[in-house]
Amino acid sequence: MASITDFESTGSGPGGGNGSGDGGALAALRLRLATDELAAWSAAKSAVADVAAGAALAQAELAMDELFEAGFDPADSRDAVVWIEELDRLGRRVDAAQSVLMGAIQRRVLHTADGHGSAKIMVRHVARLTEAEASVRAKTARLAKDALRR
Repeated sequence: MASITDFESTGSGPGGGNGSGDGGALAALRLRLATDELAAWSAAKSAVADVAAGAALAQAELAMDELFEAGFDPADSRDAVVWIEELDRLGRRVDAAQSVLMGAIQRRVLHTADGHGSAKIMVRHVARLTEAEASVRAKTARLAKDALRR
């Protein structure tokens, strides 16, 4: 299977010479995203057992790569506000996903197979978090669980 980096530039990116500024390498990558080969690569990139979830994680990672490729350069102060709001919203969604995962680990007692005393300890160890960071995640997971019961 070809590597994700094995694509030809369409000539519209840096050094491409057509002046469109749309990023030839990025355009080629978008084209490859539509192919079955890249979809299979995306799903295989994640070691998550659930194929659909693994593909979604791989797509999110590719989207973040694309965001960094596009760059962070607000046009003006209003655009800076929009950037802040949108990246913050994205960050909160990632935080929520992390808390939901911790709750699922605790609920299914998956932490014991590795010898961890709790999901919080497992997540702290695996994600290399501080005690405070792990505690916040655990508290958020508990609050979400309590909110869903009401």
